[in-house]
Amino acid sequence: MPTISRPCPDALVQIALAKIKLGNDEAAARTLDSLIRLDPARTLSAPAVPKEMASRHSKQRTAYFAKPRGSIRIESVPAGARVTIDGRDVGETPLIAKSVLSGDHFVRVMKENVGAAWEKITVATDQENVSFTLDEGHASGPLAAVVKGLSQNTVDESVISGAEKLGEASKADYVVFGAMRKNASTETST
Repeated sequence: MPTISRPCPDALVQIALAKIKLGNDEAAARTLDSLIRLDPARTLSAPAVPKEMASRHSKQRTAYFAKPRGSIRIESVPAGARVTIDGRDVGETPLIAKSVLSGDHFVRVMKENVGAAWEKITVATDQENVSFTLDEGHASGPLAAVVKGLSQNTVDESVISGAEKLGEASKADYVVFGAMRKNASTETST
């Protein structure tokens, strides 16, 4: 199972801390829930974070894992696509992911040389079904602008606009771009 990239959860810690300092407890709680969903193994403790925040995180984490669970049946056309739920690899389609905590989750399917698709779904205590049709050979709609720009190694207004539209269409809370660059001596990611 791949490791969740640290920058996004690290940013959520800082956002939650800022919201606590601004007295926006509701927004801080939502941000901590997102942190727990994206990095469930992470625990916060002093002195890395203030004691109050560590205590809130611990209580929310306990409550989060006490939530009821459901399952997600995931299919794709064509079958055999890799599936991630909240950034964690869970296998290939078709599959049933069991014991998924209730609440919002991001499901992504990808098949090399075919395509990728994603959806934000809300899991209840029963089974949620999600089906994807992967478009062979090319992207369309807002994804086309993103794919074209990234394949040309450029990020311009059309790429940003396409990413925003994709975020809205998938009901994403955040749209995050990553980049890779090759230095003369080493390859790094940012």
